[in-house]
Amino acid sequence: MPDDHPDKGGILNSWGSSLKSRYEKTGLIDDLNEAISARTRAFESVTGPLWMRLQTASSCCDLLVGRKDYKSAKAILEKAVRLLPVVSPSALKRTDQQYNISKLGDIASRGRFLEYRGRRSPNPSIAIVGDGQRDTRKSTT
Repeated sequence: MPDDHPDKGGILNSWGSSLKSRYEKTGLIDDLNEAISARTRAFESVTGPLWMRLQTASSCCDLLVGRKDYKSAKAILEKAVRLLPVVSPSALKRTDQQYNISKLGDIASRGRFLEYRGRRSPNPSIAIVGDGQRDTRKSTT
């Protein structure tokens, strides 16, 4: 499928969900690895809807944390946090902006958790969250 196909992200996300389900039944690590790969590619598919990309990032993070790959999970969440202001553009009514962020707001807090879990100073993650909040405030003013 071409990289710019509008359904690529959704198809990869569905494939990742199927592989995750199969992994839960069989315990085959190859299924888990492929599920993570499919969801990572779905998140990185720029033609997919932003809300789907962010939800995919969250579910991919769950899989990565499940196998204790905190570094990779944090990297995905860092990219996702940077997309949050785009999901809540200033053209939307304030209530619509708040609704969008409420559906995806756990991404920033999970980034902070992963920073702590990695036993490093929380400052870089807080900066990432702060950047997302500053960007959101810029787009809503």
